Amino acid sequence: MMLISLAAIGLIVWAVVALVRRDPDRVAGASAAGGETSGAEDVLALRLANGEIDVADYEARLTALRTGSSPPPML
Repeated sequence: MMLISLAAIGLIVWAVVALVRRDPDRVAGASAAGGETSGAEDVLALRLANGEIDVADYEARLTALRTGSSPPPML
């Protein structure tokens, strides 16, 4: 009886950990570049929010990320 209880507790813990550590890209579907672009897009959005780049630069770099073309040179 105790072994079944331990197995049930272990299964519950495993399920909770699996749900918490779930990769959102895997669930929602990967981006066009195989899921790699989302991190770069997040960094780009953060740079825009911090005022490091302007909107035009953000849009140009975002398009470059999504299409795989070369981004404009850094200033």
